[in-house]
Amino acid sequence: MRVLVLLFVLLISFGARAADLKYCVVKALAENPTVKKALAGEKQALGEKELVVSQFFPTLYFVTSYFRSGGTGLSPADIYSYNFQVDWELFSGFSTYNRYLERRLLSLASRSQVKSVMMDVALEVVRAYTLALAKQAEMKAAEAYVESANYTLKLAKRRYEVGLAPYADVLHAVAGLRKAQFELADREREYEKALGDLAVAMGESPGEDMTLEDVNVVMADFDLKSLFGMALELSPEVKTARLKLEAQEKSVASVKGEFVPKVVFSSSWGKEDESFWPDDRESWSVGIKISLPIFTGLSTWKKLKVEKARLLENQFELKRVELEVKNRVWKAYQEYEKTKKRLIYAKRFVESSEEDLRIMRKKYRVGLATVVDLTTTQADYYRAKSAYFDAYYQLVLAYYSLVRAVGKIPVVEGL
Repeated sequence: MRVLVLLFVLLISFGARAADLKYCVVKALAENPTVKKALAGEKQALGEKELVVSQFFPTLYFVTSYFRSGGTGLSPADIYSYNFQVDWELFSGFSTYNRYLERRLLSLASRSQVKSVMMDVALEVVRAYTLALAKQAEMKAAEAYVESANYTLKLAKRRYEVGLAPYADVLHAVAGLRKAQFELADREREYEKALGDLAVAMGESPGEDMTLEDVNVVMADFDLKSLFGMALELSPEVKTARLKLEAQEKSVASVKGEFVPKVVFSSSWGKEDESFWPDDRESWSVGIKISLPIFTGLSTWKKLKVEKARLLENQFELKRVELEVKNRVWKAYQEYEKTKKRLIYAKRFVESSEEDLRIMRKKYRVGLATVVDLTTTQADYYRAKSAYFDAYYQLVLAYYSLVRAVGKIPVVEGL
């Protein structure tokens, strides 16, 4: 509940700002149906804990009955009665108490699962947001590609008009322009589709207008050993596995308590006679009832055996989850380091391709290069820019994937 209030306050504070990454993540955490489903599961676990708490209190019943009896030589008689009965379990070998501790730990585990879902939803928003930004950048690069192709066509026409180039150069330049226009049309639709994916990740319907703000990459050096330690401490998956293991230990203790005698305080007060609403013979009782299980068909022993097997299963599950979390950190770290290098090389590729295009245009003007050389260099420059944008936003995604891997909510929390 505190998480929802915090998210609501953050969402209101953004007001009508443009849809930057943090706004989209906060909105998704407040509106995404997957998060709401997880919160409903947390409420269910809390209700199961409160159900066990109710067993610590005494029970009060109002009991009313009617009997008609008779026999040989006896006239039939009607007997009416009512009474109030109180029962209170005073001791159960700590079975109920351990069952309460089990449900309490499972309730905490459910809360950790909610954070895990929120982390996944936040990362999905980051993935959709960075993809939309990459498609937007590629669309702008395609627009520049069309402008460059137009410039090449004008240059080819000018050279053809003065007799310095054959008409085939003009036709080739026209083909290059059509190719650039095709790329632009493709990139425009891809951008719209990416915006739709982002809207759905935020819990909204696709098709709404959105203005995205750019994000900055984080270029940092992280210590892998520290990341492993942080993940084992903060990861909600590890916390959930540990809590479930502790809960299962309490479940075993609860079953063991069923071998111990139960002590129940019992009291009743009531009346009975032959009238519909008895007011004649009053009766009451107060006592202690002790129940010691002598033989239950070995059901309690079998139940204990099952719970111990589940305990062993949860122990191995915890080890598996810890290894899985470490592997997730390892992969996220390697992906982050890889995308850092890719961005550096992509930037150099853009710079060299831009210089190649500048030189090739000069050569074509003076007749030292063909129009094929020019359009090929022009296409290479477009591909270099597209590769750069892809590497840039892949690095943003890789960083937030690393944030998620160590057990923090991407964008809302950082390393």
